[in-house]
Amino acid sequence: MRPLILNISNQFFCFMILITVTNCSHGNRNGDIEPLILLLGNFSGSGPFSQVPDFPCEGNISKTTAKTVFFETGKERSGKGCRRYYKYSKDMASIGVLHQFRNLIQNAEFLKYYIAYENLDISDQLSDNEKNTYEQSSNFIYVKKDYLGESIYFNPGSNIIFILEALSAHVEYNVTFDGGDIGSFCSEGVVIDNNTPAKAFILTKGATVPGNVTGNSSPCFYEIRTNVAIPNLTVTATGAANLSLSVYAEKDTSLVEYSILNANATKTLSNIPVSINSRRLIKVDGLNAGSCPGGCSFNLSVQ
Repeated sequence: MRPLILNISNQFFCFMILITVTNCSHGNRNGDIEPLILLLGNFSGSGPFSQVPDFPCEGNISKTTAKTVFFETGKERSGKGCRRYYKYSKDMASIGVLHQFRNLIQNAEFLKYYIAYENLDISDQLSDNEKNTYEQSSNFIYVKKDYLGESIYFNPGSNIIFILEALSAHVEYNVTFDGGDIGSFCSEGVVIDNNTPAKAFILTKGATVPGNVTGNSSPCFYEIRTNVAIPNLTVTATGAANLSLSVYAEKDTSLVEYSILNANATKTLSNIPVSINSRRLIKVDGLNAGSCPGGCSFNLSVQ
């Protein structure tokens, strides 16, 4: 057995191990020595393998320094744990369109979205619950790690503040706030379709939005969210007689708790309680498969 040779180079903060062993293989008849060389790098040093510093957390990192955005943020960089504040331009919400937040650079798993209730003067400090969970709160109508396809309806002229938090180091993002018409069919094959519970349009009390159903296989889903208790919510669908209206149990997308299936052009469900920091799913659908072959337009109101 030949000796182990250890050669350390301080200049580059790495070291090389040269191991020589006598041949134990019957296939090498000459008995040659076979060297095995391992080059190991120390990446914590200051040489060519040194770690790249994380992006700084500076600029719009508080409510008072929030950056006003229009259609998108532009390219932003954030280090792990950095929370950047933005203000949605009040003029952009003047026509009451839907807004969907999508990251154009990296997968959404690297960002956490905090979207405040409209016209709410949020605190610069997040609660421990908001930091550690992905759930709506008294400040935020939407807190999630990624955007699952839901769109948020902001009432005309609203002020909206939101926060984007980097969940890993060296996060780059460019978030767009694409909007869309809300009076079209609910399943046109576009991003803002609301034909499943997971893609329900998020509303707040006081909103009135248009929709359009075809048959009973193209439902329109909405979700009322609130940060205060609503003891007697009223949900009304007007415009077409052959539609059904359903309201689901709180935070439950499988159990219908209130429904109306009559042939009246105005359908109203009232005295529906919604707890603080809670939500209810709402569905508008055709009474049967042949109800709306060419579409049934309606207006949905949550008061």
